[in-house]
Amino acid sequence: MGKRLSVVLLAPLTLALAVLIGACSKSSSPTGPGAGSVITVTGKVIGINNQPVASVPVLVSGLPSANTDANGSFTIANVTIPYTVTVVDGTNKRALVYRGLMRGDPTLVWLGTTPGTSHSATVSGKLVPWTQQGAGVSARVAYASPDAVGGGNVTLATGAFSVTSTWYGPTTTTGTVYALQWSYDANGLPTTFSNFGKRTGVALLDGTTNANQNDTIGVAQTGQISGTVSIPAGYTLTGRNLAAVFESKASIVVLSDASTVPNFTYNTPNVTGVQMSLVAAIAGATGSSVESFLSGLAVNQTGITMTIPAAPELSLPVASATNITTSTPFSWTQFAGGVHILEFNPAVTGQPSYLVLTSATSDSIPNLTSAGLTLPSSATYKWSVIGVAPFASVDAAAGTGGVLGFITNTSAFTGSFGNSATRSFTTAP
Repeated sequence: MGKRLSVVLLAPLTLALAVLIGACSKSSSPTGPGAGSVITVTGKVIGINNQPVASVPVLVSGLPSANTDANGSFTIANVTIPYTVTVVDGTNKRALVYRGLMRGDPTLVWLGTTPGTSHSATVSGKLVPWTQQGAGVSARVAYASPDAVGGGNVTLATGAFSVTSTWYGPTTTTGTVYALQWSYDANGLPTTFSNFGKRTGVALLDGTTNANQNDTIGVAQTGQISGTVSIPAGYTLTGRNLAAVFESKASIVVLSDASTVPNFTYNTPNVTGVQMSLVAAIAGATGSSVESFLSGLAVNQTGITMTIPAAPELSLPVASATNITTSTPFSWTQFAGGVHILEFNPAVTGQPSYLVLTSATSDSIPNLTSAGLTLPSSATYKWSVIGVAPFASVDAAAGTGGVLGFITNTSAFTGSFGNSATRSFTTAP
């Protein structure tokens, strides 16, 4: 699909999509004190891998900064709501600014190196009984535990598989292996799902291989879903993916469809505990794009409608603008039902980058001279906007099941990411 989202999940500048999740705190909630009230903010800073980040500065405008403790927690008193909070990655000269927070329990994402120690282990074995398969057959295996996910293809000649999973936290994890086999047509779309297997209680130990996990596969049934994708004017449908999602967070992608026809009918596996997750991508004439996710689809569900919103469109300043300062207004169109991440990315490595999370449609480059991130003179930058829905406010994005939960497990969420085009500008001398 040419998915920009796949890059978003990896690129440091767009780790902002992992902006917020809910913190376990007894501080005020979005339904608590109103504007003008003074509260104590007790939050956390975590990495995109859900590990806490220690000893990083958190700033609330007009108040002394606070460093996180070993658990990634911080406390700042005497905060007047709504407030602006900033997480600073001094080593990499990045800052993420959150505008208009009301809640007292935000969890903020760390933009630096991924915290914690990464673990990796492999589960391998064979699907049995197995006979050599010919053309037009596919089989895949997925592993999932509360900490880890992994997936891979099955060797069709032998039925053998090997799946490597990575995770953070404890050195051991226990999960479930799923196997699915199907036939497909000349367009790569499934025709019949023939076999399904599942093994629970499969333990992984960091740095080892759990071998000989020979999984018995039984007969699977074939279901069917149908519906349509509704796209905004001026956009082109560029592709769809469909995944089978099991009781855990494990998923197996069963098709990629490059058709531009909005209506669809897809054959699906019909096994106990499975739901389907649909992803569709569109591209605009200006270089903008949107990916939408629709989860929890039942096998044999019909009349599905996925409505994709238009991406944010940049307004001012115009392309190649000059004499830009921290007072220059930047504006764009609203991403329907969502919040926005405004990105300012330098052309030269080593210069500061800034990201602003806001529900508004205008903002400016943050003035972070006090944090050591002064906007350089006569520097070339690029700017763009990412819309994330469905989050009606920054507080909603900062709550339980917020943006971080969305992007780390899209197969369990329904919503959209919209990417604007990119423009360049030059800062004032």
